[in-house]
Amino acid sequence: MEAIHEMTIAQLSFNLKSKEISPRDVLQSFMSRAKKYDRVLNVYAELLEESAVGEALQAEREITAGQWRGPLHGVPIGLKDVFDVKGFRTAGNCRAFSDHIAMSDSDVTAALRKAGTIIIGKATTMELALGDVHDVLHPPVRNPWDITRDPGASSSGPAAGVAACFFPGAVGTDTGSSIRQPAALCGVAGFKPTYEAVSRRGTLPISFTMDHCGPLAWSSEDCRLLLDAIASDARIKRKVALTNGTKLNGVRIGLVRNFYDEDLLPDDEVRACFDAGVKVFRSLGAKIAEIRLPSLQEFLHLANLIWRPEALAFYRQRLCEDPQRFSALVTARLEGGDEVSAHDYINALRRRAKLIHDVEIIMRDVDILLTPSCPSDAPILERDATLAFSVNYQRPFNITGQPALSVFSGFSRAGLPLAIQIVGRCYEDDLVLRVGEAFEKATSARRHRPVLESLLKSEQSIGKMSSPVPITDDSRARFAKSNDDATNFIRAERMELSIEPVVL
Repeated sequence: MEAIHEMTIAQLSFNLKSKEISPRDVLQSFMSRAKKYDRVLNVYAELLEESAVGEALQAEREITAGQWRGPLHGVPIGLKDVFDVKGFRTAGNCRAFSDHIAMSDSDVTAALRKAGTIIIGKATTMELALGDVHDVLHPPVRNPWDITRDPGASSSGPAAGVAACFFPGAVGTDTGSSIRQPAALCGVAGFKPTYEAVSRRGTLPISFTMDHCGPLAWSSEDCRLLLDAIASDARIKRKVALTNGTKLNGVRIGLVRNFYDEDLLPDDEVRACFDAGVKVFRSLGAKIAEIRLPSLQEFLHLANLIWRPEALAFYRQRLCEDPQRFSALVTARLEGGDEVSAHDYINALRRRAKLIHDVEIIMRDVDILLTPSCPSDAPILERDATLAFSVNYQRPFNITGQPALSVFSGFSRAGLPLAIQIVGRCYEDDLVLRVGEAFEKATSARRHRPVLESLLKSEQSIGKMSSPVPITDDSRARFAKSNDDATNFIRAERMELSIEPVVL
C-alpha cells in the first residue's frame, strides 16, 4: 500500500470506506509530516490538532457503524485562513484581524463538515490575500520543490500544503489567479469554479464581483470530489461522460494564441511544454483550433478598476480606525480604490458585460480554452516579489466568471513544475475537470512528489526574509529607483496596475 500521506483523496476514500485504514491513521500521518517539515515551509497559520482529533474519532465511529457520508468522509482538508471556522481565529495574515474569532462556520466549512471531512488547519495566506511575501503575522510560505522559489499568490499555503503532503486537499480563494497561480508553481491542481458556484459567505473578501472559492488537490479528480462537496449552485453539478472514459473525442479546444504569442510571451521552456501538452490533447481525440480573445491588457485594466473600489468598500472603516495594523503595501492597494470614480467603476462594469458577451460568442465554436498557466516557472522568492495581481493568463477568467483549472504539465530545466490552464463555459465545470483528468492520465511526467528530507538541511541557510522584498526588473515592474524598498514596492504597484478610466 502507498504511504498514507501520498494517497490522493480518491485513494484515501477507497481505503477508508473499505476500512483498510482509519480516519485516525490518516490524520496522524498528515499531522506528523507537517510537524516535521512545516518549520521550513510555513504552510500552517494554525494547526487545529485538538478539534481535528475529535473529528477523526467521530468519522471513525460513523464509518464503523456503516454511516458512510461519501468520498470525503474521514479525509483531512486544509482551509485558507480567510474562511471562518467556528471558535478559531480568521486573521487573513493581517494584524487588523488578529483578534477576530469566528462565531460561526463559513458556508464552505459547513459543507465540508456535512461531507464528513476533518478540518486539519488554517493555511497561511498573504495579508488579506492582497499583500506580498514578507512577514506579517506569519513568515512567508516556501515552495516545497525549492524553498528559495516563490510558491505563488495568496493561496500559497493551501498549494504548498498539498504539494508537501500536509493535507490531500484544500480550499482557497481566487480573485485574480490566487488558486491557479500557486497551484501551477507548486505542481498541484487548482480549480476556480464558475462565479458564485461556491458560496463566499464567511470569508474575508476582496471583490464581491471577482472573488471565487475553489479546491486545490494533487489531481483534477480530487478537485472534482472537493467541488462536489462545497458547490452551492446545482447548475454546475451536471455530469459529463467522456467517450471511452479518458478520451476527448469531439471535444473542441481553442488555443488562445494572442495571450501567449502577443500579449505576454512565456519562457521558451514554458512554450515547449505547452506545445507538447497540445499534442497530448490532440492524441486524445480533441479537435484543436486557434482562437482570439480580447487582449490581456484590456481584461487586466478592467479588473483593476473593479476590484480596488470593491476592496476599499469592505475595509475602509477598519483602515480608517486602525491604519497602523495594515502593511504599507496593503494600505496602498486599498487606497487605490479612492482613485476610481463612481463613473469609471460603472463604465468598467458595462465594459465587462460586453467582454463577457464577446467571449460567450467565441465559445459557441469551442468547448474548452487552453493557455499556459504561468509565463515561467517559480521565480526566486527573495528577489522577485510576487505581484499577485500583475499581468497573467489567469485573471481574465475572474472577469468572465468562467471555470478555469491549472493542471501540471511537466518540469522546467530547474526541476520546477510547469502547468497548463483549461477553461470552459460557465456552469460546465465538470467538463473542465474531466478534461483535466484525461490529460493527467495521458501524461507520464506527473507522478513524483517533492522530496522534503533535504529541506531540514537547508533550513539554516535560509535567513529571515526582509520586509518588504525589493521589486526588480524580473518582476516586470518599471519604476524610479529609491533608497527605500517600501517606496519602490508601492511605485511599482501603482505603475503595474493602471487605473486609467475606461473609454466606452
